Amino acid sequence: MRFGNQVAIVTGAGRGIGHAIALRLASEGARVAVVSRTELNATRTAEEINAQFAGLAKAYAVDVADHTAVKRLADQILTDFSRVDILVNNAGLTRDGLSMRMSEDDWDTVVDTNLKGAFNFIQAVERPMIKQRSGRIINIASVAGLIGNAGQANYAASKAGLIGLTKVIARELASRGHHQQRRRSRLHHHRHDGRAPRGAQDRRGRPDPARQIRRARRHRRRRRLPRQH
Repeated sequence: MRFGNQVAIVTGAGRGIGHAIALRLASEGARVAVVSRTELNATRTAEEINAQFAGLAKAYAVDVADHTAVKRLADQILTDFSRVDILVNNAGLTRDGLSMRMSEDDWDTVVDTNLKGAFNFIQAVERPMIKQRSGRIINIASVAGLIGNAGQANYAASKAGLIGLTKVIARELASRGHHQQRRRSRLHHHRHDGRAPRGAQDRRGRPDPARQIRRARRHRRRRRLPRQH
């Protein structure tokens, strides 16, 4: 199987996209550390996986914004599984509202979960992956981090920050036999003058997400990615 004998951590795996990612990884042979804010949701996903693929999943509950708790949890996962090969930073939330009315708590909660939470898990698994000389980190971003959405200043800022974080970690770790999910970064390429690159604009020169995706796919075909270890 594609991910046989590999260990994956999936945050925000209690429902939605994270739930689907955890199930798919297990179907491809990965052992999955199912991470959610609540033990109930984590356990539900882990039980669903184990019902189909016996013994591949284990549930963990943590607030990803809590740096100390994440480090402690990562150590526990390493104890339980002996290694980590894949990290999927999917945990995220929204608290929408116009910027003039947005509370400090709404801003902090979204940024701490969506951006700081991803950083916390990356930092917690970097050293084990470097020692293995292999590993993959996938950060789930959003088009909101590129073009912004009215009423989502906190969410758009967190996702824009996540795109930048992805690019930085890729540069720091690529030479160490570690693969950051740079393919997502390429979907979010932009110019410093605020305009989308040629081929990723609509007829009025505005960013067009569909055109950006097609442009990124063409770029990937032209440039071979590093081989997986």
